[in-house]
Amino acid sequence: MPSKSECEDMKSLCGKKYAAVSCECGTFTPTSLELLLRIHDLREVKTNVDIEQKWMEREINVPNEKYIFSKTNIASFANRIFQTPNNHCVLENNRTILASDFATIAGNGGLNFSIINGVAEIINNESQHTAAFMLNNIAMIDKDDFPEYVKSNVNSLTKYLLFSNVGKSNSTNEVFVSTPGNPGCHWTLLFADLTKYKWLYCDTSCWPMPTNLKALVNPFVTAIYQQVLSHYKHTKPPSAIDLAHAVGTEAGHICGNECFKNIPTQTCSNVCGVAVIIIGGIGVGRT
Repeated sequence: MPSKSECEDMKSLCGKKYAAVSCECGTFTPTSLELLLRIHDLREVKTNVDIEQKWMEREINVPNEKYIFSKTNIASFANRIFQTPNNHCVLENNRTILASDFATIAGNGGLNFSIINGVAEIINNESQHTAAFMLNNIAMIDKDDFPEYVKSNVNSLTKYLLFSNVGKSNSTNEVFVSTPGNPGCHWTLLFADLTKYKWLYCDTSCWPMPTNLKALVNPFVTAIYQQVLSHYKHTKPPSAIDLAHAVGTEAGHICGNECFKNIPTQTCSNVCGVAVIIIGGIGVGRT
C-alpha cells in the first residue's frame, strides 16, 4: 500500500479522469486513491487515540502550582472520549466539539477547527459584550449576506469582537486566511474593541498578519456598525490594525516597548490554538 504522501502526489497528478502509476505499487484510479487516503486518515485517528489513551494512563501527580489538573478531572476527560460515540457532542454548552475531536488531541498535539469553533460558541453563549467568529467562515460568506449574518450573531450590547484564524504554510511561512481548499497550520487572533476604535492582531509566533486581513474584515465590521451598532460614535472600522508583537520569529523575538507584554509568545510549535483560546477568553483589551 502506498504511503499517504505517495497517494497525495499521485492524486494531484492524475486529476479527476486519469490513472496514476507507481513503479513499486501499480496503477491507481482517482477513486481508489480517495479510498486509500481515507484509510490513511483512519489509521492516523487510531494512532492518535492510542497515544492519547497512553497519555491518560500515566500517573498523575497531586495538583500543585505546576500541575493544576486533578485525577478526577483527568478521569472525566477520559470518560468523555472513550465512553462517548465518536460523532456525539461531549459538552453541554456547544454543538461543535465531538468525542473524536477530543480523542485526536494527543499529549503533544494541537487544537483543530471544531474545538476552536466550539470555544467561540461558548464565548457567544456566555457573554453579552463579546462576539466571537471564525474568520475562515467569514471568508466564505458573500458580502451581500453579511447584514443577515450580523443580525443573527451580534447584539446591540456588543463591545468586543474576536476573530480566530488558521493559516501560515509550513513550506513558505506565508500567513494567510485559510479555506477548505487551502488549509493552514497556525492559529492567530484578531481582537476589535468597538468602543475604543482599535484593532489588535495577535500572533504568538510573531509572523506578519495576512495581507488580505483588513480587506476581508472591513466589510464585515462595517455591516456590524450599520446593522446593530449605529449608536457608537464610529460607524466604520479603523484604517490600521496594531500588532501585539513586532514581526519576527518566536525563537529570536525579544519584546520591546511596542509589544503587548500581557500577550505571550509561544516557545513550542503546538500551543498556538491554546493561546488563541486563552487570549480570546480573557479579552486582550481588558487584561
